[in-house]
Amino acid sequence: MDEGAQNQRIREHLWQHLESEHRQLNKVLGDVESLAAEGSFETARKRFGEYRLAHERHLVMERKLEALFRELRETASFVTRLKRERTRMLEQSERVWKCLCQEKNAPVPRMLGRLATLVSEHEDAQRRLILADLPLSPERRQEQADLLRHLGRL
Repeated sequence: MDEGAQNQRIREHLWQHLESEHRQLNKVLGDVESLAAEGSFETARKRFGEYRLAHERHLVMERKLEALFRELRETASFVTRLKRERTRMLEQSERVWKCLCQEKNAPVPRMLGRLATLVSEHEDAQRRLILADLPLSPERRQEQADLLRHLGRL
């Protein structure tokens, strides 16, 4: 197997792992909505706290990959969009947390729906960050492959 094919397999493996995490995170959001609807705000906050911690670990990987593309003119607008999406997603997460802390159930389903939409949009950008052939120099492409191999072992 040549190096390019091996790197593509690593990318696909890492993406499959992240997709599995995405499904688990979506399930947690569903649990939070159900718990809040039942008035179990303490348990809903605990589950949402688990979501936030798992999501933060997820974003650490993204930031490491993003660093490879940050200074490249060809990918600067993509990185800017990725950061903007991440900011909106984190802000919405904070709104949900605040609502759960105030034990207000009425807006929770709508807010979680908005968060799920933002997460889905962000996943599309993550997919491109990991799987797509972004315009990279051979040196940057090797850095990306090395980082993906490292992240795939975590």
